[in-house]
Amino acid sequence: MKERVIYIDILRILATFAVVFLHSASSFWYTNPTTINWQFSNFYDSLVRWCVPMFVTISGALFLRDNKERSNIKSEYKKIISKNIFRILTALIIWSIAYKIYTDIVNNSAVLNKEFIKLFLKIFVYPIYYHLWFLYLIIGLYILAPLLKIFTKNATKQEVKIFLILFLTFGLGLNLANSLLEFFGFSPIYFNKNLPELGGYIGYFIAGFYFTNFTLSKKCRKYLYILAFIFVLFTITGTSLLPIHIKRTEILYQNLTPHTAFITFAIFVFVKDKFYHYNFSQKASNLIVKTSLLTFGIYLIHALVLDLLKKQRYLKSVILQIIRLF
Repeated sequence: MKERVIYIDILRILATFAVVFLHSASSFWYTNPTTINWQFSNFYDSLVRWCVPMFVTISGALFLRDNKERSNIKSEYKKIISKNIFRILTALIIWSIAYKIYTDIVNNSAVLNKEFIKLFLKIFVYPIYYHLWFLYLIIGLYILAPLLKIFTKNATKQEVKIFLILFLTFGLGLNLANSLLEFFGFSPIYFNKNLPELGGYIGYFIAGFYFTNFTLSKKCRKYLYILAFIFVLFTITGTSLLPIHIKRTEILYQNLTPHTAFITFAIFVFVKDKFYHYNFSQKASNLIVKTSLLTFGIYLIHALVLDLLKKQRYLKSVILQIIRLF
């Protein structure tokens, strides 16, 4: 079996379960914010909002790691297109068709009618089902990976750290500030509109490289964990209070915000710190690896399973959802 990075497999498993957790809890988002179901939904939602950023961070850790072998950018692209992008693109097409068939059946529409060719073309424009958007994102990051690897291979630790600080400040920080300004009726900060490179998922991708290749001091880890805990409380409390006093908003749930980033980084660093040198038994190691290999399939099918459960009225409250799924 190909050598695995076990703590990365553990992170992938945790992120996958967090996605299922998120989508099972979020079904009550549009109910009355004063109900217990909504409050539980907000609580669980806030706990696992790091899941998608974690997938991106994991991808960066794997794709940007410094291998001994040197290869030119042409061979890098040949490898990544044939091995990774082709796999994701194939899954995107197959599962888009599968979800289209499912929605047609649910809506009593004609299944794969003469508009099928148009559907096939639409797959390359927007996701057919809500969770498939991530596949578009990851394909884009894979396309950029060989170029980003040139930066990470030649940059010092300090230079990568500066990039992450800029990402957190001018990318995510201003993104959150603009969202809050617009929410309260003010004009957004124009400066941020000219820095899209710092406001996207590339920062998470490079963070995966940084936290994989460089170890934080014990003191830094401690502060990171405390900050992450505070930000979880901030997300829960802020999202709970805003709809009561003003109006409902998902601003604090966004993936591209500083607090979500710090929570993601804290979990990544914690799992790496605890399991990087942990001596798993062969049986436990095999179980982790096999479960990790199933996560992509779980991500693709979980939306269908959740929707079927909801339609059968099996998920009557957030608590019941968690009990049934976990």
